[in-house]
Amino acid sequence: VAWLGWTSVLPSHRGRWVHAGIVARQLEDAAAAGCRFVTTETARSTDERPDPAHYNLRRFGFADAYLRPSLAWAPPRPRPAGTP
Repeated sequence: VAWLGWTSVLPSHRGRWVHAGIVARQLEDAAAAGCRFVTTETARSTDERPDPAHYNLRRFGFADAYLRPSLAWAPPRPRPAGTP
């Protein structure tokens, strides 16, 4: 099993099929290593907020298995003096 994760393209290079090239190479490497299954994750693509990476992965034959929320934690910000 291979996992394709944390792929990113600089804003200056988006729209040039760079992400598709990265995915193609990752799939070639996975096949060469004998992987029978490949998994990945990306943002959910909606009509209001389309996700180009999701589109690319669908073009390569990936299918949505399930939706999972992404959670993030940030340390509390210090409050200015005198605020409750």
